[in-house]
Amino acid sequence: MVVAELRAEELGVLAAGPARAVQVAVVSLLGSGALRDSRDGVLSPVSGMRRPATALEDVVLGAAPMPLRGLITVAADSSAARDLRDGLIARGYLRSPAARSAARWTRLLALAGVVAVFVAAVAGWLPFWLGAVGVVAGIGLAVWLGRRARPLTSTGRQALRELDAMATKSNRIELVARHGLLGTLSGRRVWKVLGLPGTVISTLKQRPRRSRTRSGSSCGGGCGAGLSCGGSSCGSGSSCGSGSSCGGGSSCSSGGGSSCSSGSSCGGGGGD
Repeated sequence: MVVAELRAEELGVLAAGPARAVQVAVVSLLGSGALRDSRDGVLSPVSGMRRPATALEDVVLGAAPMPLRGLITVAADSSAARDLRDGLIARGYLRSPAARSAARWTRLLALAGVVAVFVAAVAGWLPFWLGAVGVVAGIGLAVWLGRRARPLTSTGRQALRELDAMATKSNRIELVARHGLLGTLSGRRVWKVLGLPGTVISTLKQRPRRSRTRSGSSCGGGCGAGLSCGGSSCGSGSSCGSGSSCGGGSSCSSGGGSSCSSGSSCGGGGGD
C-alpha cells in the first residue's frame, strides 16, 4: 500500500496542507499525554512525558502554551512543516510550485494556439481538416496540462484513496489526517468523535476580525489556521491555515491567505 510509506503528518499535508499536519501532531501529543488542555482552551506541554516523535511535534511543544489556533499558525509556517512538503515533492506525491506554474502557463499557450488555429481555419488560411486536427490536439494538450497543474500526483491521489478506508473512529490519527478536526464522520464533527473539549476547538471556529482602512475598504486578516475556505481544501479547494492559503480543504485561506505552507501546494487536487 502506498499509504504505508507515509507518516500521518505527511498524509495530513497531502489531504489539506501543513495546517492539517499540525492538527495531526496536536492530536498525537494529546493522546500521549505530552500536551494537555485547560478550561480556557489553552494547550500546554506536560513535563516528564514522552519526547516528541517528530520534528513537527517538537515545534508544537515548543510553541505551547497557546490556543490551538495559535499553535497551528506557528507550526504550519515552521521549517518542520516545509520539510514535510519538500519531502513529498521529492518522493513524487506532490508537484512543486514551479512545476505547477509551468504547466499553467503552458496550458494558456496551448489554449491560445487553439484559438489561433480555429480563426485561421475559419478564415480559410488553413485547410479545414488541418484546423480541426489542430483544435482537437490543442484541447487535448490543454486538458493534460490542466491535470499537471494540480498539486497531487497520481501517487498522491492513490495515497488519499487508501487513507479514506483507514479514516475511522478507531484510527484517530488517520481520521484527523483525512478530515481534520472540523471535518465530519457519519454526520458528527471529528473533534466530537475524538472526545475533545469544545473550549479547545472553539478557537478554530473563530474568524479573524477585519479592520477598516480610512477609505472604508476592509483589510482582512486572511483565513485562519486550520479553517477551510468555503468548505474546500487545497488543490480541490483546501483548508489552509497559518500561512497556507490556497488550499484541502487550501485558499483564501488554508491554509491566512497564500499558497499552502509558504508557497507550498496542498493536497486534494488531482492530475497525472
